[in-house]
Amino acid sequence: MTITKGKKNYFDLLKTELIFFVKPVIAIGVGMIVMLLAGGKLLGFVLGLIFCLLSLFLIGNEQTPMSLPRESLSQSQINLRDNPFVARGTQFDIDRNQTNWIEKIAREKKNLDLSNLNLVLADLSQIKLTNANLNGAYLSGSNLEGANLKYTQLVAANLSDAQLVNANLSDAKLVGANLSSVDLTGANLRHANLKDSNISSATLDNAQLVAANLSEANLTGIHLVSARLNYANLSGVYLWNGDLRNTQLVGADLSNAYISGGKFSNANLSNANLKNAQLSSAKFKDSELKDADFSGAELIGANFKNANLENANFENANLRNANLEGANLTGVNFNGADLTFVKIDEVKEIDPKWLSLWEEMNQVESSQSDKQIS
Repeated sequence: MTITKGKKNYFDLLKTELIFFVKPVIAIGVGMIVMLLAGGKLLGFVLGLIFCLLSLFLIGNEQTPMSLPRESLSQSQINLRDNPFVARGTQFDIDRNQTNWIEKIAREKKNLDLSNLNLVLADLSQIKLTNANLNGAYLSGSNLEGANLKYTQLVAANLSDAQLVNANLSDAKLVGANLSSVDLTGANLRHANLKDSNISSATLDNAQLVAANLSEANLTGIHLVSARLNYANLSGVYLWNGDLRNTQLVGADLSNAYISGGKFSNANLSNANLKNAQLSSAKFKDSELKDADFSGAELIGANFKNANLENANFENANLRNANLEGANLTGVNFNGADLTFVKIDEVKEIDPKWLSLWEEMNQVESSQSDKQIS
C-alpha cells in the first residue's frame, strides 16, 4: 500500500482501517445471530461457531503484509514499509534477494528514499543506487565494494568499517558521515562533499578525490598513499599522523589544517595553500612544493630535505629546527620567518639576503646560548 501526502490519501487510509475494524465485527455478529436463531440446537450452534472462526481466519489472511506489488513500483512515491524485507530503525539481516529488491526499485524509481534504514553488515556489493537518499542510514560493516553511489545522499550516515573498494561516490554528499576505518581503496570521490565527516583510520590509497570537499573533517591516521586530491578543500582538517606519501595535492587548500607528523614524502603540493597550518614534524622529503604557500604556518622540526621549494612562500612561518638540506630554494620568501637552528646544508639557489638572515638568527641564538652556559 502506497501512502502519499495529502488529504485524499489520509481519508483513504482512515477508510481502509475502518473497513478492517468493521468486517470482523459484522462476521462475529452474523455468527452470533445464527446461534441465537438455532434456539439451542447443537447443530446450529456448531455451524455458527464455525462461521465465526472461518470469517476471522479469512480476514486475518487478508491483512497479512505481502511483498511490494509490481504495479506499485511505477508510482510516484514508494513506501519501503510495504516490503517485509525492510524495517526502518530496526536491525535485520539483508541477503542478496533483498539487495536485488532494492536494486529493482532503484532501476524503476529515481531518487529512491532509503533514509535512516538499518543496513548493518548488508551485502550490497556492485549495487547501483545513484541519486538515492541514504541520509542517516546505518551501513556499518556493510559490503559496498564496487557499488555505484554517484550523486547519492549519505548525510550523517554511518559507514564505519564498511568495504567500499573501487566504489563510485563521485558527487556524493557525505556531510557529517561516519567513515572511520572504512576501506575506500581505489574509490572515486571526485567532487564529493565530506565536510565535517569522520574519516579517521580510513584507507583511501589510490582513491580519486579531485576537487572533493573535506573541510573540517577528521582524517587522523588516514591512509591516502598515491591518492589524487588535486584542488581538494582540506581547510581546517585534523590530519595528525596521516600517510600521504606520493599523493597528488596540486592546488589543494590545506589552510588552517592540523597536520602535525603528516607524511608527505614524494607528494606533489605545487600551488597548494598551507597558510597558518600546523605542520610541526611533518615530512616533506623529496616533495614537489613549487609555489606552495606556507605563510604563517607552524613548521617546527619539519623535514624538507631535497624538496623542490621554488617560489614557495614562508612569510612569518615558524621553521625552527626544520631541515632544508639539499632543497631548491630558488625564489623562496622567508620574510619574517623564524630560521633558528634550520639546517641548510647543500641548499640550492638561496637568496643571499635570506642566508644573511639565517646567519644573523643563528649567531644571536648561539651568543645567547654561550651566555647561558657561562
